[in-house]
Amino acid sequence: MFRMESAASLQLISVVVASQHQAATSIAGETVLVAMTPARYFGLDEVGTRIWQLVQQPTTVADIRDVLVREYDVTADRCEQDLIGLLSQMLHNDLIEIRPGSG
Repeated sequence: MFRMESAASLQLISVVVASQHQAATSIAGETVLVAMTPARYFGLDEVGTRIWQLVQQPTTVADIRDVLVREYDVTADRCEQDLIGLLSQMLHNDLIEIRPGSG
């Protein structure tokens, strides 16, 4: 149903969503993710956990950035750089997908 995109294709207009090929649990305000194939573990801090919450429903990278800028003490430019970096890692590890027709 979803096509796999390269991390280079992530743009502000890209619509991203959590992959169905992972499992997640929250522990003390942080999140542990497990990619199913092959099995790999990832830990997310408070901000990463907030991003993970936001990608549970399809949303644009720009919308995620805007939420983070409102909720945290960060500039839009810095947030965008860090966000695209984290989402690129998540995409590379099959934790998120880019919805077809976006980006």
